Amino acid sequence: MNYSLFKLKFHTAAHFGLSDSALSLYTSGEYFCADTLFSALCHTALSLYGTDGVQKLCEQVQRDELLLSDSFPWKDEDFYLPKPVLIGNERSDVPEHSRKEMKRVKWIPVRAYQSFFASIDTGVPFDAKGIDQSFSQCVETTKISYPNGIQSTPYQVGVTYFYPNAGLYFIAAYKDDEQETWIRTLLDALGLSGIGGKISSGYGKFWVEDQIYLNEYFDEQTQWLYEALSNSDAGRQVLLTASLPKEDEMESIVPKMYYQLIRRGGFIRPEGTSASMHKKRTQYFFAAGSVSSVRYRGALHEVGRISDHAVYRYGKPLFLGVL
Repeated sequence: MNYSLFKLKFHTAAHFGLSDSALSLYTSGEYFCADTLFSALCHTALSLYGTDGVQKLCEQVQRDELLLSDSFPWKDEDFYLPKPVLIGNERSDVPEHSRKEMKRVKWIPVRAYQSFFASIDTGVPFDAKGIDQSFSQCVETTKISYPNGIQSTPYQVGVTYFYPNAGLYFIAAYKDDEQETWIRTLLDALGLSGIGGKISSGYGKFWVEDQIYLNEYFDEQTQWLYEALSNSDAGRQVLLTASLPKEDEMESIVPKMYYQLIRRGGFIRPEGTSASMHKKRTQYFFAAGSVSSVRYRGALHEVGRISDHAVYRYGKPLFLGVL
């Protein structure tokens, strides 16, 4: 497979609704999952190419010719990955201040990822002090709606502002150059319309600041990422995509995993501003950072229908094989 890292720079605020929050409009996450990206790419493909574009995108995913990761933060020259869900092989007495430092860490730089696994194996505490976790700021803004066309009603929206030297990136695996061009075309168009929620208010707009072809790595970070993405034989496979194994994979995969679950819900927005919203089927996925001993294939999951068309949630994984 070919691997590209797409580095996104946001030039507006973004709203990433939290699926596990009853008040998802009032809060905003600091990243988006792969199913959100896939849905946004499908809407973009529909706008540019009609239903044939959506069908093409779905078929590529179903044939494992296109795979996506969740988005993760970058800052300055560093790329970050989710902290793995693991239990150490060695028992150690970790000082209280080290435990507190480790609890606050959600993202680990690629440069320090192997060191984190070494600490799990040896029992030597990982030095989390100084690992930057500040990539964005989430705030509440007040909006006004006119439900009856006359009386104004204020409401709150949570939005995320990325710092000038930070943003999000994701990794795409694909078969050939034609697919790479196709994905880049969709992504550039998506950046103009925005990703996440409330894009009609101008949120979530970005441009692709850089596209790094990982197969032709050029430094320590890109080399490690490419080798880990390609290492399907490693005994520890770190999940990079909120995803779910197929039904016939579940029984063999679950006992081999350390995992956290993440709720995936949302609504289907039919074409046309006057169309009513439809709730998608809720699922619980393995969260990025979960660790398996083997890779699984996952699936596109049908989560609803509009008119005569099925609506799918992306559930295919990307893994990092870590020794």
